[in-house]
Amino acid sequence: MQRTVVSLRFQKNWKPLYGVETLQPLGHYDETSRHVWFTQERLANAADTGTTANIGIGYRRIAANDEHYYGGNLFYDHRFRGNHGRMSVGLEYVSGIGAFRMNWYRGVSSERSFDGASRLENVSNGYTAEYGTSFKNARWARVYMEAYRWQLRRSEDKHGLRIGTELQLTPRISVDMGYNKPEHKHGSPYGKIMFRLAGVDTAWFGGNHRSDTKASVRANMLENVRRQHTVHVD
Repeated sequence: MQRTVVSLRFQKNWKPLYGVETLQPLGHYDETSRHVWFTQERLANAADTGTTANIGIGYRRIAANDEHYYGGNLFYDHRFRGNHGRMSVGLEYVSGIGAFRMNWYRGVSSERSFDGASRLENVSNGYTAEYGTSFKNARWARVYMEAYRWQLRRSEDKHGLRIGTELQLTPRISVDMGYNKPEHKHGSPYGKIMFRLAGVDTAWFGGNHRSDTKASVRANMLENVRRQHTVHVD
């Protein structure tokens, strides 16, 4: 359970979201392995969406010089409120201090009634694309930009941009904060506090700051897949 993270997140209108997430390798993996299969599980509860469970399997392969890796993943997401299901496929490429990730989401459940009423809900299909980078002399800090689009059946599609930063304050505590700006709508800030059961080497306080000239991505081979876990409906 050393790669388990407990989080408290504040979303639109500062509604809280509590979650626990873990990633575990399948089979043997060490500092000489060139690839890894892994599973990732998450359980979260939010004031506006209820409980959501996410389970996925992924694969990553690292280059011989440890300077970049690529990978893919497949997830199933279940939103218990409304009994909605969704699948996603993701690709990622990490090189040095930069990373690009792309995820596609598609609903797999039929149209549902909302709380037994006449109103119907559908899972929104969509995608997210993210680019992020850290800094050679401040590996504890990361900035990112994510574009997203969700297809809505009863109104115009929802698309926009999230810009944020993730800071590893101590080996166990980190924060993720930023600004979400949907197109043609007012934006809103968001924030998340995360606690790791096992500490990491790079941190603002109590950890390393700098990286080698040739940045190895070996330490990121077992980091959590970055994706949109919330099942959006309309």
